[in-house]
Amino acid sequence: MKKTKVKCPVCGIEFDPRIPFKHINEHHQHASDHELARIRDARRSCYGQPKPARQVSASLRPSSMIIKRHQIKKITAR
Repeated sequence: MKKTKVKCPVCGIEFDPRIPFKHINEHHQHASDHELARIRDARRSCYGQPKPARQVSASLRPSSMIIKRHQIKKITAR
């Protein structure tokens, strides 16, 4: 069941997670990106939504995850 009130992790005041914009405008007008992210995470947690996964490009992945063409061996019948 969805919650109708969530405690703000930044200021401790309860707010309605359906309209976080109202709470942010009233209490966090000059909040940093980090503080806004904490408020977003609190809202997501009450709805059971996980934090979105970051997309990592192939060039930034560890080299062990990248399979190179010459590493693949062909299986031949004997």
